[in-house]
Amino acid sequence: MDKIAHLTQHLRHLLSRPKVVKTEGITPERDWKFLLALATTVFVVALLYAGYLYREVSKGEIFIQPERSTARLETIDREALEATVESFRARDARLSELKRSRPVFVDPSR
Repeated sequence: MDKIAHLTQHLRHLLSRPKVVKTEGITPERDWKFLLALATTVFVVALLYAGYLYREVSKGEIFIQPERSTARLETIDREALEATVESFRARDARLSELKRSRPVFVDPSR
C-alpha cells in the first residue's frame, strides 16, 4: 500500500506542476526586426534590379545581340531530303491502303 500511495503522490506532483517555458532563446522583438530587415533588403534589391532593367530597355541595348563575324552557309543534302520525302509518301500510301481494306481477324462470337 505504501508504494501505491507514494506512486499516486508522485503522479499528482507531476500533474500539478506548473509548466515552465524557457524564454531564453525566444525574443519576438528580435525576430520581427530580423524579418523586417530581410523584407526591406529583398525589396531594395528588387527595386534596384527593376530600375536597371528599365534603364537598359529604355536605351534599347538590352536585347541587341552582337553580330557574328563569320557567316556559315549550310547546304541541304538533296538525296537525303528526297529519300525522306519518298519514305513519307510510302508510309502515306500504306496508311491509305490500311484504311481502305477491312482488317482480317476471326470473330470469336461466331
